Amino acid sequence: MAQIDPAKIGGWYEAHAPKLLLFVRQWLSFDAANDVVQDVFVQLIRQRKEPDNIRAWLFRVARNAVISRMRSRSRRQKRETIVAERKPQWFEQKADDLVDAQMVTEHLQSISSQQREVIVMRIWGGLTFDEIASVTESSKATVFRRHRDGLQAIKEAMEKSCTKKTN
Repeated sequence: MAQIDPAKIGGWYEAHAPKLLLFVRQWLSFDAANDVVQDVFVQLIRQRKEPDNIRAWLFRVARNAVISRMRSRSRRQKRETIVAERKPQWFEQKADDLVDAQMVTEHLQSISSQQREVIVMRIWGGLTFDEIASVTESSKATVFRRHRDGLQAIKEAMEKSCTKKTN
């Protein structure tokens, strides 16, 4: 496999990297632009043969890298916006469920983190009280009390919600 002479690549880097950096800086921050320029020359090193027009090749590859980064950033921002707007849902709602998943999630968030931790480990994790005690480094009695009190708080909150809706 033929490779481009490393001395040539070094010369091209010295001659063209500052110009590429200026070109890429119109879209990206200084650090991101430096990364793009470095990536362009890494791609050049991987080429089997020398491009016909090195300047055009470097600028085209840099431009394509910028477009790719901007698309990735846009997709990431859209995903982050969707996730930020979405209320956390701890489990999926099924059509035949007797309780509203969103309501249960809200009530789970209203109890103490210690109670919530025990309830999630017990109900969704399937852990025994002994296992939960080991995980939380608490006594079995403490774990049982947190489980009982948390479920009672959720039950009372759900009863209040139901009576408000029927009134």
